[in-house]
Amino acid sequence: MLSEERYARILENLAVNGSVTVAEIAETFKVSAETVRRDLIYLEAQGRLKRVFGGAIANESAVRFEDFPLRLKTHREQKVEVAYNISSFICEGDIIALDAGTTAVEVAEVLKEKFKRLTVLTYSLSVFEALKDCFNVVLSGGEYYPKEEAFYGELATANIGMLHSNKCFIFPSAVSVEYGVEDYVPCFIPVQREIIRNSDHVYIAADSSKFDSRAFIKLCDVQPEFVYITDGGISAETEKKFTDNSLSLFKGGINRE
Repeated sequence: MLSEERYARILENLAVNGSVTVAEIAETFKVSAETVRRDLIYLEAQGRLKRVFGGAIANESAVRFEDFPLRLKTHREQKVEVAYNISSFICEGDIIALDAGTTAVEVAEVLKEKFKRLTVLTYSLSVFEALKDCFNVVLSGGEYYPKEEAFYGELATANIGMLHSNKCFIFPSAVSVEYGVEDYVPCFIPVQREIIRNSDHVYIAADSSKFDSRAFIKLCDVQPEFVYITDGGISAETEKKFTDNSLSLFKGGINRE
């Protein structure tokens, strides 16, 4: 196994469990304890974890990545607020692309409430199921990832590459001025990048708990042409970082009209 693959697996385990031990990593990957320690030293230098005696714990700034059903319940009120804020940027008749994830599920419910005519492009089965009877919905096929209820792989990326949207909405696991836009599922990154590439306007949306935090893999840098959407719980310090870097941060307020 290549070192990059070990790094990925170590960070995935940390995201789920919060800690790992040298012994369990060595056993899982069939490598020596010394190799594991070198891996942990490297990842700590990258700011991805904190070494402790006998293993490592998640970096305090990293968002914990739970299973999909549990994430649906986590910060739900904030995600609903984000979903209503997103609706402020959508017009009747738009062609929009929606990322996968639990925030996408909340967005789908708000779209049904507030619009009658939309075309929605997505690789999320959850979003498709929520919207298929309401709008013109295009679901990108590919290999299916059951834990995240979404499609990935070369076929999914190729399908997305043939589709153009007026606006796309990406729902990452972490956003920061310093480290950019990050997520936890590597196989979705090419699909997300293709959605961004084929959209006229890009919106990065996440609840406030995900700002000024770290995830596993970088999707892209923060860009001044993007709009960043969150909820009213964003800290003044984080808001200032975006303002000082001429980045458009929208924290809005729920508009249910």
